[in-house]
Amino acid sequence: MKNDLREFDDWSTWVLKTCYPNPDRLGCPSQEFLRGLARHEISVEKTEAWSEHLGTCSECFNDYTRFSAVEQKRRRRFFTLGSVAAVLAAMLLIVACLSFLYLRGRSLGVETAIIDLRPFSLTRGDDTGSGTGQGIEINHRVSRLTIMLPVGSRDGQYEVGILRTSGEEVVKAPASTKIAKDQSISLITEMELSKLELGPYLLAWRRAGFPWSYHPVRLK
Repeated sequence: MKNDLREFDDWSTWVLKTCYPNPDRLGCPSQEFLRGLARHEISVEKTEAWSEHLGTCSECFNDYTRFSAVEQKRRRRFFTLGSVAAVLAAMLLIVACLSFLYLRGRSLGVETAIIDLRPFSLTRGDDTGSGTGQGIEINHRVSRLTIMLPVGSRDGQYEVGILRTSGEEVVKAPASTKIAKDQSISLITEMELSKLELGPYLLAWRRAGFPWSYHPVRLK
């Protein structure tokens, strides 16, 4: 359980750091605001006013993380509990941002699913093959997938697809890759499933230049 929580914390931090790029810094608060937030100098009212932006801007989250690290070092020199408070504050911000993203996603009709294929085997042919095991049910309203690949999968550029049981491609989309500390690989992709008929399919993934690997799923 402890490892699962740590893994979720690592994953959620990675999502906030990388999945919402805003290189042009559109609508961002000032650096002084983010520095003040890291120092706990910003009122709750002002923080709430920026909650939507902070939950959807990787640049602001990365700046806040950097300022928090500096603040932790500064406080550590004076009082150990100060660094603990900074860590707790950072964790609370992550939880608040993720909660906002979850509620925002629901209000916009965005459904997400985490599919853990690590317990299942992967028939390999130099990183190709088909997953074996019991089929997984996926709600047809899902439009964002996080797929934790079977043990032994390799890093690289991936795409994800939905195939008919005959092997015919129905839909496919590029996927971003995340490597956990235990070297397990997860894929994150956005894919519209609501227009597909309900029933059995194959959830497929492949590295660039390789055939599909797949696992049976059922849209419900």
